[in-house]
Amino acid sequence: MTLRTSPAAQGVFLCLALVGCGSERIADTSGARNELSIVIQPLGEVPAEQVAAVESALREQYGARITTAEPTPLPDEAYYAPRSRYRAERLLDALSAAHPEAEKVIGVTTADISTTKGEHEDWGIFGLARISGRVCVVSTHRLRARGAGEERFLKRLSTVARHEVGHTLGLRHCATVGCIMEDAKGSVATVDRARDLCDACAASL
Repeated sequence: MTLRTSPAAQGVFLCLALVGCGSERIADTSGARNELSIVIQPLGEVPAEQVAAVESALREQYGARITTAEPTPLPDEAYYAPRSRYRAERLLDALSAAHPEAEKVIGVTTADISTTKGEHEDWGIFGLARISGRVCVVSTHRLRARGAGEERFLKRLSTVARHEVGHTLGLRHCATVGCIMEDAKGSVATVDRARDLCDACAASL
């Protein structure tokens, strides 16, 4: 949940954990059409329970209509060989191209992802989003830190997903401790203390 300012797109991205290639929508998991529509795009092999956790979190937090797409491979052009991981901003581009008609898209991957942060050319992250944009991505790779069990791991994933989608809805980082939009600054401890949107962030939506 740290601001990532790459040389190519300074001020455009905010991070916590995306990617995308083409795939068709296959499973509408809500019964009603709500105002906000979100496509979940699994990138690579993502366990069903992890996708389900993201679905549940976004439906609960934003009242969204969720559609889950067929899994798609991580794009070769996003691979960063020196660190054996994927550049998140390239994943965002691929995801946007793959779902041009979608209102919002969130990519979910187990692969390690990174972006540029200040003097760090390649900084590992939980997720990445375009502020007030259509796309975001989350990675589970760093969410099992500190020996997290399955319950805590899935809670972290849910929090990161809610955070990144919040960015696509125009929310920026929040100074309120415990708000899901708080800047994680690379620490899962911050993710663990997140509870909900604070009153100010909720009102701004």
